[in-house]
Amino acid sequence: QAALCRALAQDRGLDPFEAYLGGLLYDVGWTAGWRALDHVFDKLPPPSGLAFSRGFRQAFQARRERLFSQFVIGWKLSAPLHAAARAVKGAAGFELADDPLAQVLLAGNRLAARRVLVSTGRVAEDPAAVAHWSEPVRAAYLALA
Repeated sequence: QAALCRALAQDRGLDPFEAYLGGLLYDVGWTAGWRALDHVFDKLPPPSGLAFSRGFRQAFQARRERLFSQFVIGWKLSAPLHAAARAVKGAAGFELADDPLAQVLLAGNRLAARRVLVSTGRVAEDPAAVAHWSEPVRAAYLALA
């Protein structure tokens, strides 16, 4: 994911290092959220056949993005990452954030997720779409196989 973010940033004229670092940090909110949930299940075993509803997953996603913003803003790593995190926080998520780096991080995350789905056979590859990507993006994407 970080390599995809770096390649996408290069295509868009953004700092590739900032995008790479942002790609590494993109899922920090997931990690914090799952750890918090693990603590709940340390005291209380999860019910058998536990499945999370669509509503739960959407709410968890929103909180993950808020946690990303809070962590990155608090860590004060760099001005570009700070601006991206503030845009994500202000827009209540990556989807509506108007910061170019935030959009690169979102695109990198989506491409990485798509690659996982393709490599596990859950989604068919779209060769026409892949052919339109720059060589660095295509190489980073294919390296995830």
